[in-house]
Amino acid sequence: GVQPHIYITGDIGSGSDDEIVEFANEKYEELFEDSAHLLLIFYENNDYYRTYCVSGALAESVIDAEARNILLNILDENYYRDLDDNEFFSDSFEEAADKIMRKPGDNKGTVIVPGVIFIAALAVFLVIKKKEKEDKK
Repeated sequence: GVQPHIYITGDIGSGSDDEIVEFANEKYEELFEDSAHLLLIFYENNDYYRTYCVSGALAESVIDAEARNILLNILDENYYRDLDDNEFFSDSFEEAADKIMRKPGDNKGTVIVPGVIFIAALAVFLVIKKKEKEDKK
């Protein structure tokens, strides 16, 4: 299974494409020793935000470029909804999992999707708690 991880930051230089890509790749190498993760970088500074995904080689079989685009598009759609951070990320991952796993005439997604949703929700919860702990410091 793909292990999603969300990294929320407001500090990546100017927030340019090149800086975010470089930051994401460096952060992936720093955080993970395997290649079964999806790292979502969520950069927000004032009213400006950017998202970028990096997935390891093993995760690519599930989270390919099309799946990453689905997730990023849903994050964009949900950003301006009236949601707290936990709802924003949980709802976005849930919607993305539904779209990624659903194929016409295929019911396998009904078994896989709840697992992906649970893992994504757990990851969101842990990241938010970690961010709260860091903010207290």
